Amino acid sequence: MSRSGWAIVGGIVLAAAIGQCAMNVARAAADEPPEAPKLSSAADLLDLYGADGARRAEFFDGRPVSDAEREPLLRMLNAARRFTLGDWYRWLEQKLPWSAWSEKPESVRGQVIQLRGRVRRVTVETPNEEQAERYDLPRYYRCELTLSGDEQPVVVYALTVPKAWKLDETPDKTLDERSGAKGIFIKLAGAAPEALAPVFVAARLAWYPDNELGHLGMDVGLFDEVENRTRLQASDSECFFELLAAVGRANDRELSQLTRDEKQGEPRYPVEPLFNRPQSCHGELLALSGTARRVVEIRVENPDVVRFLGVDHYYEIGLFTVDSQGNPITFCVRELPAGMPRGENLSEDVRIPGFFFKVWSYQLPEKDGKAQHQLAPLVVGRALSRLSPMKANTSFSTVVMIVLVTGMVLLALGLWWLNASDRAARRKLAQQHESDVRFDHFGKE
Repeated sequence: MSRSGWAIVGGIVLAAAIGQCAMNVARAAADEPPEAPKLSSAADLLDLYGADGARRAEFFDGRPVSDAEREPLLRMLNAARRFTLGDWYRWLEQKLPWSAWSEKPESVRGQVIQLRGRVRRVTVETPNEEQAERYDLPRYYRCELTLSGDEQPVVVYALTVPKAWKLDETPDKTLDERSGAKGIFIKLAGAAPEALAPVFVAARLAWYPDNELGHLGMDVGLFDEVENRTRLQASDSECFFELLAAVGRANDRELSQLTRDEKQGEPRYPVEPLFNRPQSCHGELLALSGTARRVVEIRVENPDVVRFLGVDHYYEIGLFTVDSQGNPITFCVRELPAGMPRGENLSEDVRIPGFFFKVWSYQLPEKDGKAQHQLAPLVVGRALSRLSPMKANTSFSTVVMIVLVTGMVLLALGLWWLNASDRAARRKLAQQHESDVRFDHFGKE
């Protein structure tokens, strides 16, 4: 073949190689997922979730929420439903932008604001049939709150409210509970600064009851999402990690004192209700003493939990108490005392105060080729106290002592009754003997 012929062949081969390379590059580009858009605000996230700027512009400031605003309101609620724990905390603003609300509310529309105050009224709202089906939203709630400090009135439209409020039993729907929300600002329902009534949408209305857990800033309404006798699942996640964060804010000495009785000594918390009636025990503060057989560290893999709640690890403890009948109680604590051993097959006497979370199910090693599961109460606390063997056995010794004393009292009562019955029988026998003698004597006469 001539030189020109070889050149032509080489050109064809080179063109084919270039074409194949281009096809490979195109195929690889098609296989790669598109680059996720960079988010700089909660408004960017709302754009992705169908509540974009055009929809947000349909809200009119200076008037109550009207029927014309119902569609954008439902879109905002549907977007709020899709926010993750990390989404809420990532864009959360603690400082309330009062000046922006009064001067230019459209500039802060879509901001996420932390609200704290008291809920005064809750009204159930129902979309029309077509909207309910399209958004999978049969109802939502209009909540009137006054914010702490200045009694500023606000309105929050929420997807859920705590079940414990039992709205069906309060006909006028008036309440007075410590509450709050992570709310997305949508409009200003007031025409003048002195009549400001900011309006928000939220995934849920929080509840901070007047108890130890509420005082720690824990939204106790999150327990509504917790399901007993199941594995730890996605619906439990927010409540579980918020509870771990709450106990981290607690004073361990105060928790220990709250679970002691100075007059009567160490109170005994029975474990039977935790196994059999867990629904009534969610969030209850208690303390259990027993033997820790297992102590392992659990690393938290969710980066949002680590970043926003400050929980990067906790310790899981398998505890056996006198009355657990060989069944374990699982404790999750934030801290361990110095020198506390870790691992399996331990025998450490401890006392742990904490808040009951749920009865959970976890997998055991297979037996005869079949999966095995164990149910156990799961309690969340801050730390534990190591006990001396004598102190650890106090509850057991107390139970034994009560049983012995009761037995001795019953035995004494039984002996007394037998002696009394014996004396009565002897008197009766003597009386019968005297009667017989007299009867015989009268007969003989």
